[in-house]
Amino acid sequence: DYRFEQVSKLKFPIIQVMGFEAMVSVVRLVSPKLYTLHKIYQMGFPVTLKDLRLDKIGSIYEGLLMIEELALYLQQLEFSKVAIGTMVGIKRPDVQNAVRRVAQTGSPLKRKSSERPNSLNDYTARHLERIIRKVPFQTVDQLSEELRLMDKPHATTTVRLWLKELGFNHCIPFLKSLLNNNQKERCLLWARKHVNWTYEQWKKVIWKNGSFFLDTDCICDTHHLLKVLMEENLGLSSNNDPTLRTIFEK
Repeated sequence: DYRFEQVSKLKFPIIQVMGFEAMVSVVRLVSPKLYTLHKIYQMGFPVTLKDLRLDKIGSIYEGLLMIEELALYLQQLEFSKVAIGTMVGIKRPDVQNAVRRVAQTGSPLKRKSSERPNSLNDYTARHLERIIRKVPFQTVDQLSEELRLMDKPHATTTVRLWLKELGFNHCIPFLKSLLNNNQKERCLLWARKHVNWTYEQWKKVIWKNGSFFLDTDCICDTHHLLKVLMEENLGLSSNNDPTLRTIFEK
Protein backbone atom coordinates (compact mmCIF):
# COMPACT_ATOMS: atom_id res chain seq x y z
CA ASP A 1 0.00 0.00 0.00
CA TYR A 2 1.30 3.45 -0.88
CA ARG A 3 0.43 4.72 2.59
CA PHE A 4 3.22 2.67 4.15
CA GLU A 5 5.73 4.63 2.10
CA GLN A 6 4.94 7.69 4.24
CA VAL A 7 6.55 6.19 7.34
CA SER A 8 9.73 8.25 6.89
CA LYS A 9 7.68 11.46 6.79
CA LEU A 10 6.02 10.86 10.17
CA LYS A 11 7.72 11.15 13.56
CA PHE A 12 7.29 7.67 15.01
CA PRO A 13 10.65 6.66 16.50
CA ILE A 14 9.75 3.09 17.47
CA ILE A 15 8.46 2.27 13.99
CA GLN A 16 11.52 3.82 12.39
CA VAL A 17 13.83 1.73 14.58
CA MET A 18 11.97 -1.59 14.44
CA GLY A 19 10.33 -1.34 11.05
CA PHE A 20 6.60 -1.56 10.47
CA GLU A 21 6.32 -5.30 9.83
CA ALA A 22 8.39 -6.24 12.89
CA MET A 23 6.46 -3.87 15.12
CA VAL A 24 3.09 -5.23 13.95
CA SER A 25 4.19 -8.80 14.72
CA VAL A 26 5.41 -7.84 18.21
CA VAL A 27 2.32 -5.79 19.05
CA ARG A 28 -0.07 -8.50 17.86
CA LEU A 29 1.75 -10.94 20.14
CA VAL A 30 1.76 -8.87 23.31
CA SER A 31 -1.23 -6.51 23.06
CA PRO A 32 -3.99 -8.82 24.47
CA LYS A 33 -1.94 -9.74 27.54
CA LEU A 34 -0.59 -6.22 27.86
CA TYR A 35 -3.99 -4.57 28.13
CA THR A 36 -5.09 -7.13 30.69
CA LEU A 37 -1.86 -6.49 32.59
CA HIS A 38 -2.44 -2.73 32.41
CA LYS A 39 -5.92 -3.10 33.91
CA ILE A 40 -4.47 -5.14 36.78
CA TYR A 41 -1.74 -2.51 37.20
CA GLN A 42 -4.36 0.26 37.44
CA MET A 43 -6.07 -1.64 40.27
CA GLY A 44 -2.93 -1.17 42.34
CA PHE A 45 -1.27 -4.58 42.06
CA PRO A 46 2.52 -4.56 41.50
CA VAL A 47 2.92 -6.48 38.26
CA THR A 48 5.61 -6.51 35.59
CA LEU A 49 5.90 -7.88 32.11
CA LYS A 50 8.18 -10.61 33.47
CA ASP A 51 5.11 -12.07 35.22
CA LEU A 52 3.66 -12.89 31.77
CA ARG A 53 7.05 -13.69 30.16
CA LEU A 54 6.77 -10.79 27.72
CA ASP A 55 10.48 -10.16 27.22
CA LYS A 56 10.23 -8.41 23.86
CA ILE A 57 9.44 -5.09 25.53
CA GLY A 58 10.93 -3.62 28.67
CA SER A 59 8.05 -2.21 30.70
CA ILE A 60 4.29 -1.68 30.77
CA TYR A 61 4.73 1.92 29.70
CA GLU A 62 6.99 1.02 26.78
CA GLY A 63 4.63 -1.72 25.64
CA LEU A 64 1.58 0.52 25.75
CA LEU A 65 3.53 3.27 24.02
CA MET A 66 4.37 0.83 21.25
CA ILE A 67 0.71 -0.13 20.81
CA GLU A 68 -0.57 3.45 20.95
CA GLU A 69 2.08 4.69 18.53
CA LEU A 70 1.20 1.99 16.04
CA ALA A 71 -2.54 2.70 16.39
CA LEU A 72 -2.00 6.45 15.99
CA TYR A 73 0.28 5.86 13.01
CA LEU A 74 -2.32 3.71 11.25
CA GLN A 75 -5.01 6.28 12.07
CA GLN A 76 -2.96 9.04 10.45
CA LEU A 77 -2.62 6.80 7.39
CA GLU A 78 -6.46 6.88 7.22
CA PHE A 79 -7.11 3.30 8.22
CA SER A 80 -10.46 2.73 9.89
CA LYS A 81 -10.62 1.93 13.60
CA VAL A 82 -11.95 -1.55 12.82
CA ALA A 83 -9.02 -2.20 10.48
CA ILE A 84 -6.57 -0.83 13.05
CA GLY A 85 -8.02 -3.08 15.75
CA THR A 86 -7.73 -6.09 13.46
CA MET A 87 -4.14 -5.33 12.48
CA VAL A 88 -2.92 -4.43 15.97
CA GLY A 89 -4.94 -7.09 17.79
CA ILE A 90 -6.96 -4.89 20.16
CA LYS A 91 -10.63 -3.97 20.39
CA ARG A 92 -12.11 -0.93 18.62
CA PRO A 93 -12.88 0.97 21.90
CA ASP A 94 -9.22 0.53 22.87
CA VAL A 95 -8.21 2.02 19.52
CA GLN A 96 -10.51 5.00 20.09
CA ASN A 97 -9.14 5.55 23.59
CA ALA A 98 -5.57 5.20 22.34
CA VAL A 99 -5.98 7.74 19.56
CA ARG A 100 -7.82 10.20 21.79
CA ARG A 101 -5.42 9.85 24.75
CA VAL A 102 -2.25 10.15 22.70
CA ALA A 103 -3.65 13.07 20.73
CA GLN A 104 -4.68 14.96 23.88
CA THR A 105 -1.92 14.17 26.37
CA GLY A 106 0.84 12.61 24.29
CA SER A 107 0.90 9.62 26.65
CA PRO A 108 -0.69 6.16 26.34
CA LEU A 109 -1.44 6.09 30.07
CA LYS A 110 -4.40 7.76 31.73
CA ARG A 111 -2.06 9.92 33.78
CA LYS A 112 1.30 11.22 32.74
CA SER A 113 4.30 9.54 34.26
CA SER A 114 6.03 11.51 37.00
CA GLU A 115 9.38 10.48 35.44
CA ARG A 116 10.77 10.20 38.95
CA PRO A 117 14.04 8.25 39.04
CA ASN A 118 14.14 4.87 40.73
CA SER A 119 14.89 5.20 44.44
CA LEU A 120 16.79 1.89 44.41
CA ASN A 121 20.38 2.93 43.77
CA ASP A 122 23.37 0.61 43.34
CA TYR A 123 24.53 0.94 46.95
CA THR A 124 21.11 0.07 48.40
CA ALA A 125 20.72 -2.82 45.96
CA ARG A 126 24.09 -4.32 46.94
CA HIS A 127 23.34 -3.90 50.65
CA LEU A 128 19.91 -5.50 50.26
CA GLU A 129 21.32 -8.45 48.33
CA ARG A 130 24.05 -8.92 50.94
CA ILE A 131 21.68 -9.10 53.92
CA ILE A 132 19.29 -11.41 52.04
CA ARG A 133 22.02 -13.86 51.04
CA LYS A 134 23.40 -13.79 54.58
CA VAL A 135 20.02 -14.67 56.13
CA PRO A 136 17.70 -15.96 53.35
CA PHE A 137 14.64 -16.49 55.55
CA GLN A 138 13.61 -12.98 56.58
CA THR A 139 10.34 -11.10 56.60
CA VAL A 140 9.76 -7.89 54.67
CA ASP A 141 9.45 -6.04 57.97
CA GLN A 142 12.91 -7.24 58.99
CA LEU A 143 14.37 -6.04 55.70
CA SER A 144 12.64 -2.68 56.13
CA GLU A 145 14.17 -2.41 59.59
CA GLU A 146 17.63 -3.13 58.13
CA LEU A 147 17.14 -0.30 55.64
CA ARG A 148 15.95 2.00 58.40
CA LEU A 149 19.14 1.32 60.37
CA MET A 150 21.19 2.50 57.40
CA ASP A 151 19.13 5.73 57.27
CA LYS A 152 17.10 4.63 54.26
CA PRO A 153 13.58 4.06 55.59
CA HIS A 154 11.11 2.70 53.04
CA ALA A 155 7.64 1.21 53.19
CA THR A 156 7.19 -2.55 52.99
CA THR A 157 5.44 -2.18 49.61
CA THR A 158 8.55 -0.49 48.21
CA VAL A 159 10.77 -3.24 49.62
CA ARG A 160 8.60 -5.90 47.95
CA LEU A 161 8.95 -4.12 44.61
CA TRP A 162 12.71 -3.96 45.09
CA LEU A 163 12.86 -7.69 45.83
CA LYS A 164 11.11 -8.45 42.55
CA GLU A 165 13.37 -6.04 40.72
CA LEU A 166 16.45 -7.75 42.16
CA GLY A 167 15.15 -11.18 41.15
CA PHE A 168 14.10 -12.49 44.59
CA ASN A 169 10.72 -13.78 43.44
CA HIS A 170 10.52 -16.95 45.54
CA CYS A 171 8.74 -15.48 48.56
CA ILE A 172 6.74 -17.86 50.74
CA PRO A 173 4.22 -16.89 53.42
CA PHE A 174 4.53 -18.09 56.98
CA LEU A 175 2.11 -20.89 57.81
CA LYS A 176 1.33 -19.15 61.07
CA SER A 177 2.40 -15.94 62.70
CA LEU A 178 5.13 -15.91 65.33
CA LEU A 179 3.82 -16.59 68.85
CA ASN A 180 4.15 -14.08 71.63
CA ASN A 181 4.71 -15.05 75.27
CA ASN A 182 0.99 -15.09 76.08
CA GLN A 183 0.23 -17.42 73.17
CA LYS A 184 3.12 -19.72 74.10
CA GLU A 185 1.77 -19.98 77.65
CA ARG A 186 -1.70 -20.83 76.35
CA CYS A 187 -0.24 -23.53 74.08
CA LEU A 188 1.60 -25.04 77.05
CA LEU A 189 -1.58 -25.08 79.15
CA TRP A 190 -3.47 -26.65 76.24
CA ALA A 191 -0.84 -29.40 75.86
CA ARG A 192 -0.88 -30.20 79.58
CA LYS A 193 -4.68 -30.34 79.55
CA HIS A 194 -4.88 -32.84 76.69
CA VAL A 195 -1.78 -34.93 77.38
CA ASN A 196 -3.83 -37.78 78.89
CA TRP A 197 -6.56 -37.89 76.25
CA THR A 198 -7.52 -41.36 75.02
CA TYR A 199 -7.69 -42.48 71.43
CA GLU A 200 -11.50 -42.45 71.56
CA GLN A 201 -11.46 -38.81 72.67
CA TRP A 202 -9.17 -37.80 69.81
CA LYS A 203 -11.50 -39.55 67.35
CA LYS A 204 -14.21 -37.05 68.34
CA VAL A 205 -12.27 -34.03 67.14
CA ILE A 206 -12.77 -31.77 64.12
CA TRP A 207 -9.53 -30.09 63.08
CA LYS A 208 -9.58 -26.56 61.68
CA ASN A 209 -6.63 -24.55 60.26
CA GLY A 210 -4.14 -27.26 61.11
CA SER A 211 -3.78 -26.43 64.81
CA PHE A 212 -7.17 -25.46 66.26
CA PHE A 213 -9.81 -28.13 66.81
CA LEU A 214 -13.42 -28.28 67.95
CA ASP A 215 -14.75 -30.85 70.36
CA THR A 216 -17.82 -32.46 68.78
CA ASP A 217 -19.53 -32.68 72.18
CA CYS A 218 -19.62 -28.91 72.68
CA ILE A 219 -19.69 -27.16 69.30
CA CYS A 220 -20.99 -23.59 69.43
CA ASP A 221 -21.80 -20.92 66.84
CA THR A 222 -19.95 -17.65 67.56
CA HIS A 223 -18.56 -14.79 65.48
CA HIS A 224 -15.25 -16.60 64.92
CA LEU A 225 -16.31 -20.27 64.61
CA LEU A 226 -18.10 -21.90 61.71
CA LYS A 227 -21.39 -23.55 62.50
CA VAL A 228 -20.89 -27.27 62.02
CA LEU A 229 -23.93 -29.40 61.33
CA MET A 230 -23.54 -32.87 62.69
CA GLU A 231 -25.12 -36.03 61.35
CA GLU A 232 -25.44 -39.46 62.84
CA ASN A 233 -22.27 -41.19 64.04
CA LEU A 234 -20.52 -37.82 64.29
CA GLY A 235 -20.35 -37.43 60.48
CA LEU A 236 -20.08 -34.05 58.76
CA SER A 237 -22.74 -32.66 56.46
CA SER A 238 -21.70 -32.25 52.81
CA ASN A 239 -22.73 -28.59 52.97
CA ASN A 240 -20.02 -27.75 55.49
CA ASP A 241 -16.84 -25.85 54.84
CA PRO A 242 -14.52 -28.13 52.78
CA THR A 243 -11.49 -26.75 54.62
CA LEU A 244 -12.55 -28.57 57.76
CA ARG A 245 -11.02 -32.01 58.00
CA THR A 246 -11.83 -34.79 60.42
CA ILE A 247 -9.65 -37.40 62.03
CA PHE A 248 -12.48 -39.65 63.09
CA GLU A 249 -14.28 -42.37 61.19
CA LYS A 250 -18.00 -42.83 60.73
